[in-house]
Amino acid sequence: MSVQEVEGVPYVLRIESGKPGATLGITAQTHGNEPSGLAAIQYLLEDFGVREKLVAGILYLVVNNVDATHRYLTATTEEQKRLARQIDINMNRLPEDLESITNDTRSEIQRALQLLPVWRKFNVGLDIHSTLQKSPPMIMNVGKELPRNLIRGFPIKIICSNVDRVHPGIAPACHFYGAAGADIPILGIEAGQHETAEAFENARRCVLSLLQNLGMVKGNPETTVNEYEEYVVEDAIIFPDRSFELTDLLCKPFDPFQPIRKGDVLALSDDGKRAFLAPFDGHAVFHSQRRPDDIREQALFLSRPVRMVRI
Repeated sequence: MSVQEVEGVPYVLRIESGKPGATLGITAQTHGNEPSGLAAIQYLLEDFGVREKLVAGILYLVVNNVDATHRYLTATTEEQKRLARQIDINMNRLPEDLESITNDTRSEIQRALQLLPVWRKFNVGLDIHSTLQKSPPMIMNVGKELPRNLIRGFPIKIICSNVDRVHPGIAPACHFYGAAGADIPILGIEAGQHETAEAFENARRCVLSLLQNLGMVKGNPETTVNEYEEYVVEDAIIFPDRSFELTDLLCKPFDPFQPIRKGDVLALSDDGKRAFLAPFDGHAVFHSQRRPDDIREQALFLSRPVRMVRI
């Protein structure tokens, strides 16, 4: 997407149909090294022709973390790409009192404050992500209730709920979508592994299906999934210092959604004297194969046992 501005905010594009309908915000690059959102935006603008095909409502296309995206796009090594996830802080770990912050020069805070007037215009939101490790795609349910009518046609069979509520005092960028205090439908997707054709295709199919489900473009999504695995996250491991390593009982990295039992050793300090134990039976979600670069980052989310949901 070329540099566009809406009300003086760069890297935002607004497309108006001129007819009543939803105000949908599709956001990309909340983390700079996750290009599936850019692939979806490029598809809508260049291949699908959404400017001409939008028949109802207003569509916002937004690059959230511009500085981190520039770092990623100019990276020349895989390590530089990995470090382009953020500049100063994780944009999905913003302070809940963001709107009252002043004199904070951190890049992600400055960009979030700049975007707030745009984010507040959404009455439906979709934030697009991808994963470092190979992982199945996921729908992230943000807020109180899954908007089931909006995910028809998404090529994804896993739902993760409640991830946005396990960090008191901090919130993902999409927490601020919609008018303050409004309870709007917000979805996130983890489209797949970074830079893979599969992740790009998943993101493209999701954005088109969402536009169709909202009646913003003509057509009906191809329904490929009607039964989902839902993982409800209720806890997370955040290391108190850098002396911890993730482990399991066999000292191997966690597989995606690996079952855990109450009392299992999930992490050990390097000296073996301190441990994190699983607080309940369930699953390891958003596993990490390494210590987080930022000590404030969760190393692992923990969900209750998977349950099946039909739509």
